[in-house]
Amino acid sequence: MPADRDRRVEAASAGKAWTAVDPEAKVLSKSDWSAQVKGRDWTTDLDILARGDFNGDGADDLLVATVSTGSEGTWSEVRLRLLSSVPGDPVLHVVKEYAL
Repeated sequence: MPADRDRRVEAASAGKAWTAVDPEAKVLSKSDWSAQVKGRDWTTDLDILARGDFNGDGADDLLVATVSTGSEGTWSEVRLRLLSSVPGDPVLHVVKEYAL
């Protein structure tokens, strides 16, 4: 696992952009429901699995699978996350992570 994992987790929790941790990060669209983020020494594939009001707040949420791998070593990280809006903020936030 990369040494900057804690910084990535903190940035994600704060709703910061990928580039807050890795200025080289680029988002590549793979399809309407999937994308890939490539950083200096890591890649994260994002796949939207479902869209709907999962938390009962009246707004659509996204259920997203993320698979992160590094270009060095053999580490990988697989997560299932629920993304939802927060009142007054247009950015979707991770509101729940599901154990896999």
